[in-house]
Amino acid sequence: MICQQCGAETPSEKHPCVACGRIPTNDFATPPPTMEAEASQYPYSVEEAANPYPGNPYPGQEYAFPPPAYPASPDGYAPAGDIATGPPPNASFPEPLQEAPKYKPSGRSGPGGVGLLWLAALIVGPIVGIVYDKVSGFFNLFLVSPILFGLLAGVALAAVIKKNKIRSPVIAACAGAVAGLISFGTNYVSDCLALRPMIVSVFSQDLADASGTPLPKAQALVERKLGPIQEIRIASRLKAASGVSISSTHDYSHRGGAPISGNLYYALELFEAVLMSGAAAAVAVGAAATFFCEPCEKWYTTHTIFRAHPSRSVDMTNYVRAQDWTSAATLPAAAPGTDKNHCDVIVKRCPSCREGQIEVTNTVDNSTKKLLTASLPQQASAKLTELGRLPSA
Repeated sequence: MICQQCGAETPSEKHPCVACGRIPTNDFATPPPTMEAEASQYPYSVEEAANPYPGNPYPGQEYAFPPPAYPASPDGYAPAGDIATGPPPNASFPEPLQEAPKYKPSGRSGPGGVGLLWLAALIVGPIVGIVYDKVSGFFNLFLVSPILFGLLAGVALAAVIKKNKIRSPVIAACAGAVAGLISFGTNYVSDCLALRPMIVSVFSQDLADASGTPLPKAQALVERKLGPIQEIRIASRLKAASGVSISSTHDYSHRGGAPISGNLYYALELFEAVLMSGAAAAVAVGAAATFFCEPCEKWYTTHTIFRAHPSRSVDMTNYVRAQDWTSAATLPAAAPGTDKNHCDVIVKRCPSCREGQIEVTNTVDNSTKKLLTASLPQQASAKLTELGRLPSA
């Protein structure tokens, strides 16, 4: 029999134990577990099993105040209470960049800027129209030439907008549309006036045949009676009747193929006018809607600081948002972008006060999508300047 007091062998439950001298008892079916046996179930020592939290002494033990200043106590165990987590107090990490509100132009302009813009539209329109008329005599690309010359008018207006600090997209759009319409009208009128010799010849011959008037006298009479308005109306009817056809090289021609005539001809001319005015207005609006620093009265400058492959656009966006410029600089070398496919990090900022925004754009097959638009802190601007990504002045 086993003594229930000490666990030693004993001859009988009614005789004293030969080891401890006590009378065995049957209070426990099995011996109570020893401290060593209980501690063997845990991955720490017997002392640790007795008190796994030395920072919280048992009653009767001595407390140590104040508590330790570091998470680990002198004997290597964590003290009671909250344990400090995160970076040490002296560490500084930049806050993640937040989405910036959409930029809205103020609608202001420099002294006399709006008047100068309208004057420029009235001057640029006829000049571009005359150039268009002269060039179209050699080649005229179907629906392309109106856009190209509309862009030319818009570029001229954009220079005036930048020079006079006009920040009103509405006024810029109106001026661009007017300049485009004037350009198209000038080209159309010039084309009609070029038909005057033919119109005079035809009408003079008809008058001479109908009235028996000598041809020179009939020509002089037609020249005297035919005014510009009548000439434009007659030329328009002649152009619509003869129509235009589109050759294999996509330029206009008055001979060959099935001509576009009648009302379709007028519809085509109207569509070209819309294309030309729209192109001019788009360029003008783009110039007026450019970022502008109102306190410094200066246009923002644009800098592309990183360019990587679109496959790294997610990583690039995360690095920029976290202001991890070192990691962002490694992506272009690891996965360079191409002309048609690239992920760009663009900084737009004031050249004086350095306030600005940063954008991450993703371009796939010339289709661009913005992934991030955030305000650029002064510290980030200084860091990028230090890394040589932004100009110092």
